[in-house]
Amino acid sequence: MTTNHLKYRLGIDLGTNSIGWAAVNLNADGEPHGVLDMGVRIFPDGREDRSDVSNAAARRVARGQRRRRDRYLDRRDNLLDKLREFKLMPKPEDETELKSLLALDPYELRAQALDELLKPFQLGRALFHLNQRRGFKSNRKADSGAESEAGTTREAINELREKIRKSGARTLGEFLSCRHKKRETVRARDGLGLYPDRAMYQDEFDKIRNAQQLHHTLTSEQWDNLRDAIIFYQRDLQAVDPGLCLFEEKEKRAPKALPAFQKFRMLQEVNNLRLRVGTEPERHLDEDERNRAMKRLRSGLPIKMSDKDGKPLEPTRDLGLPSRTAFNLAIGGRREIKGDQTAALMKKPALFGKNWLILPFDERSEIVRFLLETEDTEVVKRKALGEWGLTKAQADAVSTVSLPSGYGNLSEKAIHKLIPHMEAGLIYSEAVSREYPHHSDFRVGEALDSLPY
Repeated sequence: MTTNHLKYRLGIDLGTNSIGWAAVNLNADGEPHGVLDMGVRIFPDGREDRSDVSNAAARRVARGQRRRRDRYLDRRDNLLDKLREFKLMPKPEDETELKSLLALDPYELRAQALDELLKPFQLGRALFHLNQRRGFKSNRKADSGAESEAGTTREAINELREKIRKSGARTLGEFLSCRHKKRETVRARDGLGLYPDRAMYQDEFDKIRNAQQLHHTLTSEQWDNLRDAIIFYQRDLQAVDPGLCLFEEKEKRAPKALPAFQKFRMLQEVNNLRLRVGTEPERHLDEDERNRAMKRLRSGLPIKMSDKDGKPLEPTRDLGLPSRTAFNLAIGGRREIKGDQTAALMKKPALFGKNWLILPFDERSEIVRFLLETEDTEVVKRKALGEWGLTKAQADAVSTVSLPSGYGNLSEKAIHKLIPHMEAGLIYSEAVSREYPHHSDFRVGEALDSLPY
């Protein structure tokens, strides 16, 4: 670049919240010849100082609340239009009928609908009330990472189911109607055990339909439309595009929860690990030490290397390492190598228990893939009970388990090609050179000994 016949070169280092720069003079031959100026500019990184939470987090939460409210209002308006179309709601201009309908107790109507013939507007009022509070429905993908919260919710739902069973009520509406007559709370409150799920409302809709459909003119298609297209409709989550593999053309990247990825990651870390015993030279793990390390990691247990202050720890005895051993990663501040994160979850007694560790590799992969691809918890429960041989409690827990999220850089196809080389002790770069020798050679045309300036 030339300004007023002054030749100089500008170098810029762009960081997350800073820009460093330096300008150097160039002589007649274009070689650096003295520094013109240099400096750095620091700017906010878009996070709160104390919590490191993005400044956009609060806006994102508010935006989500607005969208949920808008969708609820749209669903309510659509239901009202359909109920009027099916002659189950009075027209907006019929104020007298509307006021008399609003005066009715919707909980009592929901209970009566199981045994008594309801008038068309009364049936519409009961169905409209089901739409107002249609219960919690877990979405496994949306709830990922909130396993403890999901467990608390599941306990509250099961507590309500047990209360309904003991009361002798056939539906949630009949149970709440009894409470309403006694002037007891019918809305969900902390500590009251009134936390319904979507399945309770769907079951009640089906029972009301069975009792009322012979006495009303609604067709099966109209009942289905009210149930599935409006009242209990829930939009599907947009699928995340994992991106393409670094090495295999048109292959998608593998989810981190898959056993193949977990094995690949552990092999990569163990093969990169070096240790020093006392004053001996630093070295890689030998075959026996590597096998012991992998055995521990495959069980879901970590290899701890330093405490919270960064002080190196003595290695665990089951690795077969001598005393006075220090890991290279511990010197750099690394606290541990994580074990198989998927196995650590699935081997819990509340899920598959120790049976997970003895399942064939392909079967574990199939189960994880099914859990990653399935959003509906009820579908997972049926699979767990019917094919995986789990108890009801285990099936409930598996249906809400939060597996490791995200994707790696490689596809399953590439991972399976590299694993045999890494099991032989090769580090990642050496294994890649065996299967993909030209993976990073993007040169075209003439090959030069050195790059031109």
